Amino acid sequence: MILRSLQNSADHTRRRKNFETVLYSTAGVAAMFVVMLAVYIVTSAVKARLDVTGDRAHTLSPGTKKILAKLDSRVRVRFYCTQGDNAMPSALRTYARRIEDLLRESNRRPKAN
Repeated sequence: MILRSLQNSADHTRRRKNFETVLYSTAGVAAMFVVMLAVYIVTSAVKARLDVTGDRAHTLSPGTKKILAKLDSRVRVRFYCTQGDNAMPSALRTYARRIEDLLRESNRRPKAN
């Protein structure tokens, strides 16, 4: 009888620990989701980019910014690129995306007076 009671107590303790583990894991995942959602909401409202590449590959150079600031009229740039996923090697798709990002950034630059 005592052995059975100890075994039941051990089973109960094991189940309780398993339940607590699942509960804490679920709560941790839910908390991380809420934090990530909050970060997404806050950062999506900001229209700024952070270029952390070593060679500042995703940022307009100071010379380009000066040239854009001196322009008196609008300039239209046409960028032609194949849109199909299989039509272009992945390295060229990455490069095309980089060009598109730089063109969008130059379009967003306010005119300095």
